[in-house]
Amino acid sequence: GARLLQVSSGALGTAATAAAAAGASGSSGDGGVEADPSACPSNRFPAPGVLVNVNTLEAFKEFDRTALVKGAAGRLWDDITSGAAERAPWLLGRFAMLAHADLKKWRFYHWLAAPCFALEHPAQLLASRAVEEASDCGVDAAALADAVAEWRAAHTEAMRDGADGGGLGACGLIRGEDGSWARVSLAEAGEALRDGNDASNGRLLVAAFDPCEEPGVASWPVRNLLTLAGARWAPEGGSARMRLLCVREARGRMCAATSLVMDLEVPHVPTDGPMPRLGRAWERNAKGKAAPRVADLGAIMDPVRLAEQAADLNLKLMRWRVLPELDTEALQRTRCLLLGAGTLGCAVARGLLAWGVRHVTLTDCARVSYSNPVRQSLYNFEDCKNGGRPKAEAAAEALSKIFPGARPCAHELYIPMPGHDVGETGGAEANAALASAAKLRNLIEEHDAVFVLTDTRESRWLPTLLCSAMGRPMFNTALGFDSYVVMRHGVAAGCAQRSAPSGDDAAQRNAALASSAGRAMADGTTRLGCYFCNDVVAPLDSTKYRTLDQQCTVTRPGLAPIAGALAVEMLVAMVHHPEGAAAPASGGASGLAAEERDARSPLGALPHQLRGFLGSLQQLPVAGAAYDCCTACSDKVVAAYQAAPEEFLLRAFNEPAYLEELTGLAELQRQATEIDCDWDAESGSGSGDDW
Repeated sequence: GARLLQVSSGALGTAATAAAAAGASGSSGDGGVEADPSACPSNRFPAPGVLVNVNTLEAFKEFDRTALVKGAAGRLWDDITSGAAERAPWLLGRFAMLAHADLKKWRFYHWLAAPCFALEHPAQLLASRAVEEASDCGVDAAALADAVAEWRAAHTEAMRDGADGGGLGACGLIRGEDGSWARVSLAEAGEALRDGNDASNGRLLVAAFDPCEEPGVASWPVRNLLTLAGARWAPEGGSARMRLLCVREARGRMCAATSLVMDLEVPHVPTDGPMPRLGRAWERNAKGKAAPRVADLGAIMDPVRLAEQAADLNLKLMRWRVLPELDTEALQRTRCLLLGAGTLGCAVARGLLAWGVRHVTLTDCARVSYSNPVRQSLYNFEDCKNGGRPKAEAAAEALSKIFPGARPCAHELYIPMPGHDVGETGGAEANAALASAAKLRNLIEEHDAVFVLTDTRESRWLPTLLCSAMGRPMFNTALGFDSYVVMRHGVAAGCAQRSAPSGDDAAQRNAALASSAGRAMADGTTRLGCYFCNDVVAPLDSTKYRTLDQQCTVTRPGLAPIAGALAVEMLVAMVHHPEGAAAPASGGASGLAAEERDARSPLGALPHQLRGFLGSLQQLPVAGAAYDCCTACSDKVVAAYQAAPEEFLLRAFNEPAYLEELTGLAELQRQATEIDCDWDAESGSGSGDDW
């Protein structure tokens, strides 16, 4: 007929229910998956079908829809002729759906096909009326509504128990002498129709849930039920008369005003020949043209939520197509502390956001100056006015504007440094230095990884000491004019297992970054060194008597983005390494083979340090062992700090030679100066190589 298919919101809901249940029974053979009725929610009737989701809009437009709907129709015809649909009426609602999801724009394209057959001799409608007007044929609307409600309740209970509820979608109802209705299966209703007894006297109703909402029009499952009646119940060469109840509900109960009672003459449908011709199956739009539907959710969604989904999508695509081992959840949970919000701090913060890190804390004690915005990507001209905004505050605000899903924090923090005299114990300057050190320790304790991105060498000493004492992974980045070093510090021997901050669920924290001495040193390998392990002198005040060119960061502008990106990549590789912070340097002790892929890390090599030279376009992976006389991470220094933290720090700040004496560097220097290298002129007349 001209109106073979009427798709309503109810019909689409049926299809969506089946699509949501898809995947429970495996592949359909058409590139999609079929629904399992046991997965259908309560108070719903399943419709089996094939959902094909394509990756591009071009593939959606060019898809072979004819083959798709013919495949669904072929399975429907097999269900009818084999009797499967008689035993399981829910199979009469077969459909096919083609879909494409534009996840960046949140536009969803979907096109529903509901296969029905254009029979050579279709069923003839003899009479049709609403249930509330069917009293002339012995139908009591209230009693019938009770019978349908009982049918629905039985179905819902059976679905909850994983069993058949006496017919999913269609059944038979036989009116008793007292006006009540008894429910029978659809197969039993077919037997009664063939016998003709209950059907001829009007006592039998074939009932079907009808998702169509338009008056006088049946949905495609009901039309397929008529095809089944002609193929299974009508005598060959003849026809069968049946009374059909199209159940339409309102608020979970049969609506007597819209539900229909139809008297039909159903001719025989031959089953020994080819499948009947298909009618128009693909959904039509409001203008009556075959066209897909488009759901544009982008305009109604929360922009913040859209931004989060879009940012996460980039990482999910990376995981789907290239790196299935990528742990985006671990990256989101990682809490990063950035000491320094200058050129390097801005570069590292942006890189962390791109990898999905949500928790970023920035610290700095400076204010934004007019020279900053052109080199430091988180600041603008307005931040420089009126003396400049605090850098950490302005950077955190900029991160929130760039990505509202980020949770940045800002702290104005001055890092006390060795060689920078803070006065006697109890003085205001000494108390301020100790308070800053305590605040820094608390911040390190609250985070999973620490990036040291400060300007001076001595400002890196206290963070290095604290990370060594607390077992936190630390990433140190420093710049020259055209060179850089990016390194991760080794885990200190003797450090205790890190604990989660108060109120935080340790199971939700990034366990890959947790470290302990036993874990780090279990295989007997040498601990990796820190930024100060190659030094034979203690860090001193490098800020005195600085000229203008020494006060400013004089580096090639492209250097900081390169070094900052490498520091972030080193963190991400460590998060994915099975040994976490205790991971050895890729390529062994020398580090010279770090470019080789490390099979234990899905992101490849995890070096100890990278030294780059922009002038020659070279980059060298280097590994170095921890030095037992190091002024920042050696056991002697960590033990002295843990024994008396405040006393130790004040001596380190005020006494330039203290750290060298404590670690043994002073003795080493004295021994070096005492070596007497005499030249033996007489014996030296030979090769000249004897000293």
